[in-house]
Amino acid sequence: MRAPSLFSSSCLATPLLLTLACSGEPAPEETAPEAEPPEAAPPEAPRLAAAPLRFTPLEASLSEEVRVTHAATLGGEPRAVAWNVVGQVGEEGMGRLLDARGEPLDALRKPFTDFCNEADFNALLQPEGALWWVTHFECTRGALAQALITQRDDGQLVREGPWVLQRALDHQDGIYDPCAGQVTPWGTHLASEEYEPDARGWDPEACTIGDTRWWDAHMPRAFCEVGVQTHPYRFGWIPELYVGADSKVAGGKHLAMGRFSHELAHVLPDERTVYLSDDGSLGVGWFMFVADQPRQLDAGTLYAARWDAGSGALTWLSLGHATNDELEPFVFGESPVQFADLFSATEMAEDGTCAAGTPVFANGKGECLAFAQPGAVLTSPELVRQVASRLETRRTAAILGATVELEKAEGVAYDPEGRTVYLALSSAKKSMLAGNPAAPGLSEEERARVDHVGVGENACGGIYAGGVAGAVSDMQGDPIASDLVMTTLAPVEGLMGVPLAEPDAEGNTCAVDAIANPDNIAFAPGHDTLFVAEDTHAHARNVLWAWHPSQGGAPTRVLSAPPLAEVTGIQWYEVGAYAYLTASIQHPWVGDEELVPYGPEVAKKASFVGYLGPFSLE
Repeated sequence: MRAPSLFSSSCLATPLLLTLACSGEPAPEETAPEAEPPEAAPPEAPRLAAAPLRFTPLEASLSEEVRVTHAATLGGEPRAVAWNVVGQVGEEGMGRLLDARGEPLDALRKPFTDFCNEADFNALLQPEGALWWVTHFECTRGALAQALITQRDDGQLVREGPWVLQRALDHQDGIYDPCAGQVTPWGTHLASEEYEPDARGWDPEACTIGDTRWWDAHMPRAFCEVGVQTHPYRFGWIPELYVGADSKVAGGKHLAMGRFSHELAHVLPDERTVYLSDDGSLGVGWFMFVADQPRQLDAGTLYAARWDAGSGALTWLSLGHATNDELEPFVFGESPVQFADLFSATEMAEDGTCAAGTPVFANGKGECLAFAQPGAVLTSPELVRQVASRLETRRTAAILGATVELEKAEGVAYDPEGRTVYLALSSAKKSMLAGNPAAPGLSEEERARVDHVGVGENACGGIYAGGVAGAVSDMQGDPIASDLVMTTLAPVEGLMGVPLAEPDAEGNTCAVDAIANPDNIAFAPGHDTLFVAEDTHAHARNVLWAWHPSQGGAPTRVLSAPPLAEVTGIQWYEVGAYAYLTASIQHPWVGDEELVPYGPEVAKKASFVGYLGPFSLE
């Protein structure tokens, strides 16, 4: 298999020796020969073909611990259900944050100092018969940890070695706020970088961008204050990591797939078509990437959706073709591209009109933007637009007329039997409502360009879905080189949250037997089951649900989390004769000092990761 350009000698990760102690010391300065990602056999078909998975419902409660349903059936055969913990933040350095020099970095998030308490996606990777558990941690700056796992004869997963820090992305300034993820069909860890820093406000001398919650609170201390320069355009990408047969980790960021607030990139079974959700607020998009070649995400065409929410019709606007190699000098070179190389920007009038440029309403901001004139760095109009399409994907999509009105586009999943893509929208408000953005000065033509979505307000959010088809052309009239192109997007009956007129006795503001503010979602192929995890304050406890497309109706409660804990990091895995649903219980007991002003003990506030199962497939 040809090694993709992100693994080429120009940006090869310095390998991490997995015997590295978890003391926060930098990885050894070692140069390894260029290596290709390991060849991966296609995933085995489920042992029980079309074997539906059904859970005994778990009753709602106000428990202070993780609660799970006690039983399930798989293909009609009984299966016990258990929650198994694999690791917890703080163990052997799990979740430790490091600055650019490899020294511990204060996370500024109580009750921990140099640890990230936001354990998120869990990848089970299987190179050359070994089994590795990789978890990434949702902080800025982020972290990754890895442990060797053994599968016992009874299917239980046992951690055999210590948690080891991964630093395979240090050649690209590390990982930034990694959120959801996927293990690709070829066995690599596809991560994400959420809440991309806004380069328009970049002040290189101060190393700030005016974003006190994300960039300014953490990144100057991780880089500039310790003498290491960086740039906001180096963050907001989709990283891909793999573990080689020699147990070394390598990888890099896929610049060709665009830069925005990546919640998740989900690769479909053709190994070319990727759907990418944009988890920002008050106006974000929905994107599709079609790679030139299967398993090679370093080159391809990026599309932005235009969604007519009234009819459900979904069309795609091409943002053009690009490769990692073409873009890398403008991001990781000695003189990275600046915002002014891509756009000229002026202030918008109060009525939403622009004296110059195009009115753009994205991510809660009104701007007047025009593509910049060519200059010394970007020497042609075509190059300006190509680089802008990847470094400022959402803004470019908005200028060209794509939909950038979604609110918190979160998890993505695919049902191969039903040929259906699922998308979690955490809530429907403000930018998703009719008449938004509120810009009374826009002409009828301009209004049609910026206002496509007019759904009913729903603070509880819901799951949307659409089927896929081939022989589809983009809005420019060119064929899309995929047979898995979404053509519709509509709410899924039974998976929409239900707001309550008044909070109930337990403080729920969304109906307790329906989902609320869905976040991560995952599908179990061959088992007719979509899992939905919550990130909500609208339920007294966050819940993991199971829902069955063949049955429809209401979902089944499977797991409930401790107070204030979010359920994240879910993915369905089949390893040999057993299946597992991984999950993270993120920041339990942390966040509401009125609810838990003095406790419990700090150890109970640490995120932990584990799995439901094992489910025998035989």
